[in-house]
Amino acid sequence: MASRLLPIALATISGIAIGVTTFGPEFQEQRKKRLEEAYQRDVAALGSKAESPPSSKSEPNPNASSESIPRR
Repeated sequence: MASRLLPIALATISGIAIGVTTFGPEFQEQRKKRLEEAYQRDVAALGSKAESPPSSKSEPNPNASSESIPRR
């Protein structure tokens, strides 16, 4: 049984090693590019959010008295 599995296991391991060696740098470049694009989007979103005027919604006051809340 082991004599049948050993060649398959060795071929699989060597195939993965060859694939990682061949395509590893390309995958790292793609990952770096995606991370940089996501970072630029986040920076742009935060920049536009900081430049926008404050909203005119009234925020609930957490210090408001409990008398204004109707009781059941």
